Amino acid sequence: LWGLLAKAAAAIPLGALAWRVNVVSALCGAVAVALLFWLVAGLGHHRTPEERLAHYPPARVQLFSGLAAAGYLAVCVSFWISATRAYSHPFDVVLLLATVVLIRRYRERKGLPAVWAAALLCGVGATESATVVLMLPVFVAVIFYLMWQHGVLRPGPVLTWLGLFLLGLSLYLLAAWQFCRQPAFAWSELEGWGPVLWQM
Repeated sequence: LWGLLAKAAAAIPLGALAWRVNVVSALCGAVAVALLFWLVAGLGHHRTPEERLAHYPPARVQLFSGLAAAGYLAVCVSFWISATRAYSHPFDVVLLLATVVLIRRYRERKGLPAVWAAALLCGVGATESATVVLMLPVFVAVIFYLMWQHGVLRPGPVLTWLGLFLLGLSLYLLAAWQFCRQPAFAWSELEGWGPVLWQM
């Protein structure tokens, strides 16, 4: 997907090619910062009795926490470098945080569509980022636990979730098809899609 975004930016007749692709990274970085702010600012705070006596509004604490987290991400050197150059990492962070946002929405009983969207994003994210692959067991465990809590951990919803997850993973098929059309496929001495998918 990052490659498709970069190609779409390259097709826009505005400014230099490198600048256009860099803008895509910057936009993804801005979306990632906004998502992190929304996630952290929405977390509740278990305040102590002393804090309650101070009559300090919890909304301000949440706002400060969100701004601190988002600000730290925005000025983090590695993230800043990725978000101001033609790197896919900010897009990977968006996929990761968007999945967490959807899981949180489902936890707040926003309905099964949030779970379906999270399933699709888990699959797509697994094709884009090794970090998402690393987090998949956690995501799946949390989602199924929440489905159990909400009383919908039944074959129908579970199979729907798995189907949407596999649909997201099907981007691997697109990547394999694109590779098979390249001259590098002939040089690789791989025979057919199966070996290509296995190498991916």
